[in-house]
Amino acid sequence: MANAKTTKKALFGSCMAMLLCVSMLIGSTFAWFTDTASTGLNKIMAGNLDVELRMFNGTEYADISNDDKPIFGTYDSSIAQDVNIDTLWEPGKTQVAYLMIRNAGNLALKYQVALNTINPADGKDLYKVMEYQIVPDVKNGTGATWKAGAGNGVTPGIANVSGDTLVPMQKGDEHYFALLIHMDENAGNEYMKGKVEFDISVLATQLNSEADSFGTDYDKEAFYSDFEAATADEMIEAISQAGPGEVIGLMNDVNIDPAGMSNAYGTTGINIKNGQTLDGNGNTLDIKGAGGTWDSGINTTGGIIRNLTVTGSFRGIFVNHNSEYSAPVILENVIIDGTVYTISCDQGTGKGLTATGCTFKGWTSYAATIGNVEFTDCYFGKGSGYAYCRPYAPTTFVGCEFEAGFEMDTRAAVTFENCTLDGVALTEANLSTLVTSNIANATVK
Repeated sequence: MANAKTTKKALFGSCMAMLLCVSMLIGSTFAWFTDTASTGLNKIMAGNLDVELRMFNGTEYADISNDDKPIFGTYDSSIAQDVNIDTLWEPGKTQVAYLMIRNAGNLALKYQVALNTINPADGKDLYKVMEYQIVPDVKNGTGATWKAGAGNGVTPGIANVSGDTLVPMQKGDEHYFALLIHMDENAGNEYMKGKVEFDISVLATQLNSEADSFGTDYDKEAFYSDFEAATADEMIEAISQAGPGEVIGLMNDVNIDPAGMSNAYGTTGINIKNGQTLDGNGNTLDIKGAGGTWDSGINTTGGIIRNLTVTGSFRGIFVNHNSEYSAPVILENVIIDGTVYTISCDQGTGKGLTATGCTFKGWTSYAATIGNVEFTDCYFGKGSGYAYCRPYAPTTFVGCEFEAGFEMDTRAAVTFENCTLDGVALTEANLSTLVTSNIANATVK
């Protein structure tokens, strides 16, 4: 009982003490230790891809990216542009322009410089005696001279001055070069009063250089197009409108049923005749109604085909250089499967074909008139009952893979470098497993 009373007194005393403390705090000032953390104002801004073409005018490099003035000659604004003559040519004459590519945006990019030539319908074909040279890393109007015998002829269409490989360019970079155009000293009187027209384009796309949280590869498949096509009709219309070097981008799988165009041999799904670029953007082009021996899914006289799967037709891609426009054929990340022939060529002007990162399933064969052919990092397998290659033109295979059972009949000189057969390195010792005919034409490096 005494303990209970003691406990009650203790509790009462504690409560009174707490009440006294609270009453003392009322009306007084006191502080707690406090802290806050916050970031600065964050801004999100989309990158800007902006490439400029500039020309040295004797004083500075002036921007001519959207300029109607000619590169050579004196511009007279009082004369209509379509009749303004840049310069008068004679055998042996050379003109030089000092140019600069500038990355004026804030994204890294990669580019090609292209010379676009047009042959007026005057019957003179002056372009046949015009040559061009590029001299890199020269600027301010000095350092470029014409080297006899080193010029490249320009046929109507697009010529990639910087080569087939896109040149990388970081933010703020400036690349200098000189463009020289020369008339052959041996040009005869038949070219008098002839005309040729040209302009220069810089074709740029994003470079996989910008970083996200996982590295710099997130934008390596950056997609760019001048024309977008979601249907067969839109694609065919875009191809008819696009000029040399312009890009037609597929936004969906496209089916053509039935094919109705001509490739001069048979029926084709589409004709690429002016050096355009067809970017499949990872989509499939399925061609029906082109099942005859000479029918094809794509007929091309030159240009770039990339990121596309071709199926359904007898021949996947038919190279037909026998036309007014003729240029190298470039295939990048192309899959041809579900056709009998993958790529083929019957007539050509020797402009050549290069294929990188492509897959060919079926029968691959092409005439010598295609010119030199090079396959890099490509896969060759069985399709439509065939696993076969018969090259009639000099061909190089670099880093290519051939599936088990694949055979080759080398009708021209063929070179293999770092290739594999059924996963095993291709060597002189096992070469005969792949090359079953004309093995004397085959070399392993």
